[in-house]
Amino acid sequence: MRNRTSRQRRFCVALLLMLAVAATAGPVQTKLPFGAWSRASKDPVISPQGEGFESAGTFNPSAV
Repeated sequence: MRNRTSRQRRFCVALLLMLAVAATAGPVQTKLPFGAWSRASKDPVISPQGEGFESAGTFNPSAV
């Protein structure tokens, strides 16, 4: 049990160190191969419609 606690503690310390390094690093410049994203329209893609539960709202509008 002691070995497991020690391993967990080392993992937590390593994770905190990685987060600290990432937080202090400057912004990363990334060049996207497909260009910059731009919104095609200001209108929503999915909006509430109909009567009943469909008119309450649109939540997590993800498309597959």
